[in-house]
Amino acid sequence: MDLPPQGDVKLLDTPVARRLLAASLVARLAYTSRDGTPRLIPVNFLWTGAELVVGAFAGTYKIRDLSARPDVAVCLDTADGLPQVLMLRGKVTLAEVEGVLPEYATI
Repeated sequence: MDLPPQGDVKLLDTPVARRLLAASLVARLAYTSRDGTPRLIPVNFLWTGAELVVGAFAGTYKIRDLSARPDVAVCLDTADGLPQVLMLRGKVTLAEVEGVLPEYATI
C-alpha cells in the first residue's frame, strides 16, 4: 500500500489511524509550559472525524500553558502485539463551554 508522505492529513484515513482514533486509548499530549520546559501528560480524547477533542477544567496549568503556547504533539499507540502508532502535530484551538463537552456527552 502506497502511503501519503509524512505530515499529509490523508494519513488520518489509513486503517491504522482510523483504528487508533476510534480506540479507547489514553493519548499522550506534549506541549511547552509557560516557563519553557516540556510537558508530556496522558489525556482522554474523542476523535470527531475532523478534530481530536481533549477536555480540561478552566484555570488549570494545561489551559494556561496552551493559551500561551498552542503548539502540541499527540501520540496514540499500542504496545500489545505489533505496535501501532499515530503521531500528530499542530496547534490547539481552545474553546470554553458550560458543563460537559458536547463531544463527551455522546459517549
